[in-house]
Amino acid sequence: MLTHRRSLWILLAVALAALLYLSTVQTIINGGGHPYMTDVGEHQNALPRWGTIHHSGYPQWTALGSLFVSALRVVGVEPAAGVSLYALVWGLLTVALLVWLAMELGAAGPFAALGGLMAAVATSVWMDASVGELHTATMALTLATLLFAVRFGRDGTRANLLWLTFIFSQGVVHQRSLVLIAPAVLLLVLPHLLDVFRMGWRTWLLVVGIALLAPLTYLYLPLRVWMGADWVFGAPGTWDGFWTLFFDNRADRVFDLSTDWAARVRTTLAILHDDLWLPLLAVGLAGLWLADPGRISRKDAKNAKQESFLAWRSLRLCVRSPLLVGLALTLAWVPNFLVTVLIWRNRVTDGQLAAKLPVVLLAGVGIALVLDWLWGGLVTRRSAGEQGSRGAGENGRIWRRVAVVAALALVVALGYRVWATRPFILSVTRDDSSQAIVDSVDRVAADPARPATVLVPWGTDYWTLTYEQRFGGRVQGLNLVDHNARPQAIIDRGERLLLPDQTLRIFPLSTFEERLGLLYLASAAPGVIEVSPSPIVDEPALLTSSSIIPADFDLANGARIRGYRLEWASESELLLTVYWGADRPLAFDYSTAVHLVAADPPTGPADILAQADKAHPVDGWYPTTRWRAGEIVRDAYLLPVPADSAPAAVRVAMYRSDPAAGFVNTPWLSVPIPPQ
Repeated sequence: MLTHRRSLWILLAVALAALLYLSTVQTIINGGGHPYMTDVGEHQNALPRWGTIHHSGYPQWTALGSLFVSALRVVGVEPAAGVSLYALVWGLLTVALLVWLAMELGAAGPFAALGGLMAAVATSVWMDASVGELHTATMALTLATLLFAVRFGRDGTRANLLWLTFIFSQGVVHQRSLVLIAPAVLLLVLPHLLDVFRMGWRTWLLVVGIALLAPLTYLYLPLRVWMGADWVFGAPGTWDGFWTLFFDNRADRVFDLSTDWAARVRTTLAILHDDLWLPLLAVGLAGLWLADPGRISRKDAKNAKQESFLAWRSLRLCVRSPLLVGLALTLAWVPNFLVTVLIWRNRVTDGQLAAKLPVVLLAGVGIALVLDWLWGGLVTRRSAGEQGSRGAGENGRIWRRVAVVAALALVVALGYRVWATRPFILSVTRDDSSQAIVDSVDRVAADPARPATVLVPWGTDYWTLTYEQRFGGRVQGLNLVDHNARPQAIIDRGERLLLPDQTLRIFPLSTFEERLGLLYLASAAPGVIEVSPSPIVDEPALLTSSSIIPADFDLANGARIRGYRLEWASESELLLTVYWGADRPLAFDYSTAVHLVAADPPTGPADILAQADKAHPVDGWYPTTRWRAGEIVRDAYLLPVPADSAPAAVRVAMYRSDPAAGFVNTPWLSVPIPPQ
């Protein structure tokens, strides 16, 4: 009966958490750059392809995740949503383990559920359960390890030892930071530590064999390479690459001891406060010292009538040493707090947001224990009052009010956290900012005669492009590579090298000129730049193209417009391609003016419907003083057409700023609007 009631509270907490997590789960390819989302796009690409991810490989997460996502795809769930749902399932398992652990430590079911839900709606826990990140798996493994350490330390049974071995070994191999809770595990199993040596060689063989299963999971990485996976991080198919992934713990990349320690502590406290208010967090962490696994064990033993000499001996040891349990639980979060302080590079990183998760989770357990302690004080005093002590009865009524008020206050706090946190979670999970680069690259016209390679830095933009190409049917006919590709090799293969605007913001043009020499530039599409060590557009191609309207419009500054093409890119956008020509080297850097007008020429500002001016041609990356004599520069502009407007023409010119004369404009070319 007791077991059924405990299951009910676990299921209730999980059901409520599921409703919240499902309301914010990310269903699209991640497009934001928030630290919570640092690696989400990589997971959304790797898992549907049965691929591998960054250090240290996480074979358990990727293999099980690929199986999960593949199963969901059969019933029509998109890969990006499937990866998020995979993390959500781990998040719900985390909530269940939170409640279960709190009850194992002595909290009654209602209080355990309330404390578990308080941790479940902490910002970082909720976020990680809504997006395709592996941190929910790490949380679940952490809590499961502590749970079975508590259970084995209480009863010393062989089954709990084997479960503890399996979960802890898998956890450490999955996420090396789990080793930080090893001192806590040691203290929790201390009452029965010597019993392990008396269980016999068969048990020892089982323990060793189960522990060795964890590192063997890394064979999944080279296996996927040998099977031809098309998404592989590093080189796990070679011995050097395999051991690099296996032994990597990222410590040399995340620890930086040169920053002000006060700033480190302030930042750590700030991100913890974002999860749970610091006073509530402090109460929860202090409440861990109220843990009494012996009390709940005694209740179970009495109900089940299965006491034995060995069970009662270990029970007495547990009851005599609640401080040992409190110390162990404290050692389970203090190292993670210190690691969070150490991970600091003058900005909040995904490493910090992940490292402090055990602090938040155990605070939720502690909150449950505090509520149970208040209620326990009420019951004790109430019992004394019934024995005839009027003073004790009055104290009981006071403690009753304290317990009820504390529980109600926590319910209100829980509701407020949900109300305050959910909009932020949604702002991150619904962020599709990286679709802008997809829209730009998707406008590039693929040319089978001259394949084009788009180079994008490894990260959100690259992951979005590769996901949309593989699963969204966009940016077809283009090769996508990350920044580790060799530009010279691309040029040597006779391919066009295309750099989205976002690439040049991270790797400036000088980076590519160091490798390729002085470059020519042209627009491949608005926001996408083609670079080449040789001229990109030649005059014969310009004159023979059926889609380009030839022109010989003199701008009276050493340049002219050699041709143009104006077409509807969509029902509300016009795409203008201009072919500038340099008669001679230009003495000044000219800006470009591209105006959609309602009257030609416009009679005032009201006639200018839209503008696409640039500080320099080719999306601002190719100053006119860099042009060579005789060079033809292809330049593209996207103009939004306001609804219910009647545009008359697109006007094109160059201009520069003169200290004496102000803005100096060249003559304007008028381009008629094509039929839609």
